[in-house]
Amino acid sequence: MFFLAEVPMEIPYYCKTVLVELARTMNTREVIERAYQDFYDPSKPPVKHKCEGTAPDGQPITILQMPYLGPDGLFIEKTLMINPKKRPGITGYVTAYDTTTETPLATFDATSLTGLRTAAKSALFAEKAYANENPRSILIVGSSTEALYHAFEFRKVFPETPLYVKARSEESKQRILSWMKEVSTEATVIFDTKEMKEPLDLVIGTTPGTEFIITPEEALRTRVMIAVGSSSGTTAEFPRDIVLKSYRVIDSRISIPGKGEANLAISEGKLKDTDFEEFKTYLNQPSTTAALKDRPLLFISKGLAIEDYAFVKAALAKFKDRPR
Repeated sequence: MFFLAEVPMEIPYYCKTVLVELARTMNTREVIERAYQDFYDPSKPPVKHKCEGTAPDGQPITILQMPYLGPDGLFIEKTLMINPKKRPGITGYVTAYDTTTETPLATFDATSLTGLRTAAKSALFAEKAYANENPRSILIVGSSTEALYHAFEFRKVFPETPLYVKARSEESKQRILSWMKEVSTEATVIFDTKEMKEPLDLVIGTTPGTEFIITPEEALRTRVMIAVGSSSGTTAEFPRDIVLKSYRVIDSRISIPGKGEANLAISEGKLKDTDFEEFKTYLNQPSTTAALKDRPLLFISKGLAIEDYAFVKAALAKFKDRPR
């Protein structure tokens, strides 16, 4: 925890509405790319503090704290409260501090910030993969917060591409439609891939990974796959055979223990950690579109503190001297 000698009377709080406005008017993919180019250091694993207990309603709750100190003296601390029985299942705040003056600068809604920066990273990966062409279709599987922010970001990046969100129930469908109306974005909500008019091309998973989101046959027809959801390290959203046949990229090899697509294959001795290219290396290569012609391209995304840091830094610059 970051303790302060003095606390100002009031600091800005940036809610979902403000952060969505920020993402609408700013190139968030560029923010994420700069995060990896300027701050990524595989020799410094992320710091994470975990506290487990019981909420007043009797439900188990986990609290995570993730601090990050940047080279310019900006410090952020992300606090997440995880309760799977609630929706959203993860809530919390990101607070930014100036270490020179030892004062807080602003607080951000962590759910929105995480959703936006994760979606921006996925969109950056897809943008690099497809280079000068557009996907034939985009399918987002799941109705979580991550799915909703991915729909928002991918509609912005690929406005001409048919965009689908696959829901499990009528309730989740209505929740997706309500959220999209709230942020003024559009997608077609379906229950089965057979409802798609276009062939599968870009598929994004935002589910717990308790079951595969597409069949092995569908995966073989898919050019780009992005695994965002499952973070237990013991479940996966994409079939194992497809992982083995794909050109594999992961945000960081530090993330391997928390991502089933990588961790399970390595645990079984079928792959090594070096069989997963790191995201920064991928970004620095020429277009990998050629890989799309030979085998599927799989991006395994977990998330790093540098992504939150870069997003907070950009937001503070964007909203400097702006009233709350």
